[in-house]
Amino acid sequence: MTTVGIVGAGTVGSYFAAACTAAGIAVIVADLDHDRASCLVRSLPAPERASAVESITNLARCNVLVEAVPEVRAVKIDVLTQLTGGGDALLVTTTSAFTVTELGATLTQPERLVGVHVMPATSNGHLAEIAAGSRSGEAYVAKARMLATSLGWAPLNVRDRPGRLTRRLVLPFFHQVVQALDDGLASAADIDRVVVLGLGHRRGPLAVLDSTGLDDQLATSEAMFDAVHDPAIAPPPLLAHMVAADQCGDKTNGGFYVKKHQ
Repeated sequence: MTTVGIVGAGTVGSYFAAACTAAGIAVIVADLDHDRASCLVRSLPAPERASAVESITNLARCNVLVEAVPEVRAVKIDVLTQLTGGGDALLVTTTSAFTVTELGATLTQPERLVGVHVMPATSNGHLAEIAAGSRSGEAYVAKARMLATSLGWAPLNVRDRPGRLTRRLVLPFFHQVVQALDDGLASAADIDRVVVLGLGHRRGPLAVLDSTGLDDQLATSEAMFDAVHDPAIAPPPLLAHMVAADQCGDKTNGGFYVKKHQ
């Protein structure tokens, strides 16, 4: 019987946990914030199939281990290193900013590591990008594809590059949208309405950024820009300003859908 261990109870970790329990797969969620992990478990479609723990060591019996922590290289490497302490479970990284190869180079069993990138807010829940690192084992890549299929996601093989494919395509667009707001072309609500009604998107991009977290968007953009040096991927000034203001305690900058940006 498959049991999936997930490290991180944020947006992506929650998405994996919900898909697993809905598919009848048992889940154990580990997060340093035990209250957040417990809250996630209670919100799942089938909470009886899930449990919350504080320590990664409690995931030892899992067949699949999913790293779903923020896009900070040192944090991801620390978590992945702890997860590869023996055993032969499939090790999944959800990163889009870093390559599987560079993360795997720090591990004693890099053949177990495969990238499975999902974008909960924009993909309609249909797509999982599968990225194999230079030392990912074929058997583990096959397991990752089978996992995606069992969760109802279409597995798409992509090259092991920063951003995978979806992020590389969508980040410049999101940044242009943020710049349009900063330039005063329209309100946040009207910009999102134009994108939904005029371009056929499921959700407005500014609403998407609010739901996924501006700090995560900024960290991903900065890491990708450092890797590929594409000006289109460089985060717009407004995004960096809003994250900095939020970190300084100015909650009026915590998202696009606040009075200051309407």
